Amino acid sequence: SGLIGKLMKEKKPEEAEELKKEVESCNARAAEADKELGGVDEEMHSHFLGLPNLLDDRVPDGEDESANVIVSEWGTELRRLGEGQPWHDEVA
Repeated sequence: SGLIGKLMKEKKPEEAEELKKEVESCNARAAEADKELGGVDEEMHSHFLGLPNLLDDRVPDGEDESANVIVSEWGTELRRLGEGQPWHDEVA
């Protein structure tokens, strides 16, 4: 738009109008591309929703849940449950 203003000041309205038309054409193409991109994004999202969760390579194969083997656990050994345990603000 700065170039269009400069051309108008230089008394070159034909060149300014040509540049305005080019800008309008570029804006229209950009709007079409945005619309197409939205469709592609939706299609990609629907494809991703169809993909299953990938298991870690360390997960052993098994027929069903009963064949699961506990390889490791975390967090449970630090948790103290039961009566008589102090609240977190009592410990501090």
